[in-house]
Amino acid sequence: MKMKTSEINRRDFIKTTSGAGLYLATGLAGVGAACSSERPVRIGFVGVGGRGTGMLKVALSMEGVEIAAVCDIIPERVERAQRLVEQAGQPKPKAFTGAEDYKRIADMNGLDAIYSATPMNLHIHVMLSAMRGGKYGGCEMLDFTGIEQAWELVETSEKTGKPCMLMENYTYRRNVKMVLAMTRLGLFGDLTHCECGYQHDSRYASYGPNGEMLWRASYHKSDGNPYPTHAIGPIAQWLNINRGNRFEYLVSMSSRALGRNHYAAKKFGSDHPGAKIKHTQGDVNTSLIQTHDGITVTLYYDTSNPRPMDWIYRIQGTEGIYSGTLDKIYLEDSSPKAHQW
Repeated sequence: MKMKTSEINRRDFIKTTSGAGLYLATGLAGVGAACSSERPVRIGFVGVGGRGTGMLKVALSMEGVEIAAVCDIIPERVERAQRLVEQAGQPKPKAFTGAEDYKRIADMNGLDAIYSATPMNLHIHVMLSAMRGGKYGGCEMLDFTGIEQAWELVETSEKTGKPCMLMENYTYRRNVKMVLAMTRLGLFGDLTHCECGYQHDSRYASYGPNGEMLWRASYHKSDGNPYPTHAIGPIAQWLNINRGNRFEYLVSMSSRALGRNHYAAKKFGSDHPGAKIKHTQGDVNTSLIQTHDGITVTLYYDTSNPRPMDWIYRIQGTEGIYSGTLDKIYLEDSSPKAHQW
């Protein structure tokens, strides 16, 4: 696609200013207006497997929310979702089971928003259809095939006036919000470094109970960090990214890839297809990022080996430090003992 000069200038502007924050503020204002209506907010769910069903139950527990449609390519999941909605005292939602039925949901009258819990590579298509159909969109992770697809999402939102919310739930964790408040109060002084990581054993999520391969089994076919948002989302807020500061420089490398093949062979046998997949993505990816203000960030992706969860969430400044791994704080002028958490 050939870009106009005006588009190039605008994109450069957003890269180097806090303009992206203005788009977010505009979108949130629209969400607030929709939710203030006296009638229920009517939502359609696309993808009602494990994650989608969990989020469906959350939505059903909220006052003023009505589930009007459910969609999944597996009919049994749709039927289960319909039963849950009816058990919650709501009318039976419309059912959709076609591979591209998310487009039909986007065209429904009287629907306010669409939530996507499909495999990640489908999120972008569901969200584009939602906004083009005049609906609000929401999903946790967008898997872009390139920068132009990311811009398509932004420009579709602007053209339709409908926002797509990255529902990054880790920014709402209690310790994360505490640290955000402390940074606003300046309790850590001038910030110098942060550390974060999406670190937990997720090999189990690649296989069904009988060893059948799910979509995550073949996900690690490109190198780098494929899932940075859970870890970097809170850090971006702490460091005012796109609100006066910005990520400016990054270097990244990965270890060799052994863990997922080892897991499949150990659990299902060396002849299992999962034991033979050639993974380009290394077991542990480490990225070092520098912001415009000179603050450094180390970012890890580590899901292919046996380990407990650890998001790290470390923030360090001239007046003190917080460690999410330890869930402890040290402030130079406030902590009772020097050099002790």
